[in-house]
Amino acid sequence: MALWEAELAGDPLGMALSLAGRLAGVPDPRKPRGRRHRLVVVLVLTACATLVVGDDCVTAIWQRAAGAGQEVLARIDACDDAWTGRT
Repeated sequence: MALWEAELAGDPLGMALSLAGRLAGVPDPRKPRGRRHRLVVVLVLTACATLVVGDDCVTAIWQRAAGAGQEVLARIDACDDAWTGRT
């Protein structure tokens, strides 16, 4: 069993927060123009869709991220837009 699998089985919320913390250090090579979401939010939602759920195509990952509830988005500090509550 991989370390992330053991962490996920023991404490799913702790694993998500730990993952977000680890991914927050990834440098963002994107230019400011056209950015809609913080890189850490994109990476965490992608990681959750692929590692936990098993989605393996961009469309499935996008659908999983688009369907994430406000509680999930709040846990990864993704609620930036005061009007819609979405990041």
